[in-house]
Amino acid sequence: MEPEDPEVATTLEPYPEGPEKPTVERKKRGNLNKLFLFVVIVAVILGAAVAAAIVFVKQFGNNESDPTAISNNDGGRPPIIPPPAPVKEPTVAPVAATEAPVAVTSVPVPATGVPEIDTTAPTAPSVATNAPVTAPVPVSNSAETLRTTLAPVVLDTAYLESSSTALEWLVAAAEAEGGSVSNLLEDEARLVQRYALLSLDLMSQGSLTGTTTRVENLPRIASGLDECLWVGVTCTNGTVTQIRWSQQSLSGSISENIGLLTNLEHVDLGENELQGPLPQGLYNLANLQYLYLHSNFLTGTISESIANLFNLRNLYLSNNQLTGAFPVGLGSPSSGQGSVRPLRFLTLFNNKMSGTLPAGLNLRNLFYLDIGRNAFSGTIPIDWYEGRDTMNNLRHLYADYNQFSGGLTYNFPTIGGGRIDQVSINDNQLTGDFPGGWDPINALEILHIENNQFSSLSKDFCIMSVFVGGEVTDLRSDCSICPCNDVWCSAPFCT
Repeated sequence: MEPEDPEVATTLEPYPEGPEKPTVERKKRGNLNKLFLFVVIVAVILGAAVAAAIVFVKQFGNNESDPTAISNNDGGRPPIIPPPAPVKEPTVAPVAATEAPVAVTSVPVPATGVPEIDTTAPTAPSVATNAPVTAPVPVSNSAETLRTTLAPVVLDTAYLESSSTALEWLVAAAEAEGGSVSNLLEDEARLVQRYALLSLDLMSQGSLTGTTTRVENLPRIASGLDECLWVGVTCTNGTVTQIRWSQQSLSGSISENIGLLTNLEHVDLGENELQGPLPQGLYNLANLQYLYLHSNFLTGTISESIANLFNLRNLYLSNNQLTGAFPVGLGSPSSGQGSVRPLRFLTLFNNKMSGTLPAGLNLRNLFYLDIGRNAFSGTIPIDWYEGRDTMNNLRHLYADYNQFSGGLTYNFPTIGGGRIDQVSINDNQLTGDFPGGWDPINALEILHIENNQFSSLSKDFCIMSVFVGGEVTDLRSDCSICPCNDVWCSAPFCT
């Protein structure tokens, strides 16, 4: 058996007994202590290095995109350090090098080492207490300024003196729009127009003075200061040309200042409860074409100044309480305007007008004439139907319920150029024979002649009945003069 390797054997041999044992143990512990000390030193060095790295990162972050954006642990909050204010260009000459340097006051840093931020909202720069302040102009003074400006031009000076409502409204509305009275005074024509329209509205309410509440609640002017935006008002290039205020429960009167709106072409105040006379200013409206004042309680007469309204096409004054004679001016020529008026519709029905009808009217364009239910008397002028050029376009004639007397000539069938559609002259005091000679192909459709004192009716009407191929659909006469037997001469066609 070969002997074992001496190193292996020495290594595997147990420690010897005896005095050699303590020496080996001391050497072994010394080595362990050195190893332990080495580990501790390395650990201390590594710990110091890690700590230094942590401090470095905390103190000098590496956010290169925004060096001032230091993150916080309370997400959603703004950066602790605000970004620097932009540098402004110097507005004064730079400081000379010889001057002492300007001391810089450092920003106090709290105990945490981070500058604090003022979280209060920035305040507006204060106004110097000695700065001049313009006092607002009192409404009364502003209204008086407007009154002084309008006095020379308005038509109704009594209203201007007795009522401050319109003036104060103009002042308040101007201020509400961010303007002032001075802005209104810059355009006098517009001021006059606005005042005229406003006074027309206020007077139609039934009072000269009015109240603030009523002015604020006016349905027509609720759209704002600009009168061209008011309800029922139409403007052309900023000028009022139409007023449509029918069925508005108006119970006052028509302001004289309507005559200030000289460009008016269309006025409709019908079907209200307006009272008082037709204002004289109304006859200033030379451009007026359509005037509707029917179904009110208007009184007084129609001035002959109506001749100034040469462009009038439609005139509706029915269902009022007007008195006086038929307005001759409606049919008279106007100087410089020619001899033929454009009037087509004229209704004076259900008033209290009286007198005889004028002859010599030039109303060749008249299509519809209603003078029924008045107190006109005398005869129906012969030239209304004898001359074909007088009223040759007339198609509808209502002269019923008046006090006309006398007879009609044989040329009466030529009325309206022989093409009239309707004739209602019932309930008068007309006498004589009702003229015959009506052409069977005449346009006549309705003939009412009952409740008169006619002595006869031509048999021509019997063959004009629609029942036998004619055009007449409604013939009413006294049964005592009707020759048409069972065609017309029984109730309700005759009485």
